[in-house]
Amino acid sequence: MARYGRPRYLRSDNGPELVAHKLTSFLPEQEIIPCRIEPGKP
Repeated sequence: MARYGRPRYLRSDNGPELVAHKLTSFLPEQEIIPCRIEPGKP
């Protein structure tokens, strides 16, 4: 992030890492949009 700046999107499946309160509150603060994909799909 220091070199290229923060990402516009964070792509991940709908796993437990996106359920965490800290992450779900951190993303909007940083203006990062969660982009969910089907589990196991690249």
